[in-house]
Amino acid sequence: NIKALISNPFIPPRFIFDEKNVLNSQMNSISINEVFSDNIDQMKLLAAKLSVQAIYQPIINMISHLDVSNLENNDLAELNYWLANALYNTGQYAKAEKVLLNNYTSIMNDESHFLLAIIFEHQNKTKNAREEYLKLINKFPSSDYKMAATIKARMLDQH
Repeated sequence: NIKALISNPFIPPRFIFDEKNVLNSQMNSISINEVFSDNIDQMKLLAAKLSVQAIYQPIINMISHLDVSNLENNDLAELNYWLANALYNTGQYAKAEKVLLNNYTSIMNDESHFLLAIIFEHQNKTKNAREEYLKLINKFPSSDYKMAATIKARMLDQH
């Protein structure tokens, strides 16, 4: 008497993400620091997944409220990158720039340099963008971003 639901095996299942409910059920009674204090890698993975899905506001909310005082430099650099990337993608260029520049001297990696240069470009700070691309090229000669940075720096030379 049980009727089976027959579906088309060629249509992949869809994951529907409700941005408003991201982490809400867990975060109402527990702070973000308590949830992710034992596993910062889980937070970085969540930020990466949300970025791939172009869902940026939960990343901003999550990382902005995190106590970063006890984090290692690598973890801090990666979380700052995800926060700056989310801010950039929501059009908050000045805030994204500030996040990256606050930790500029100690923990900037090639990804962060490239993102900062793009942020400068969107703010029409072409001189700063060019300088940032050149810093990336010099500091990270084997970076995956080197070729793109070289091309962008040359393009900015022509302005």
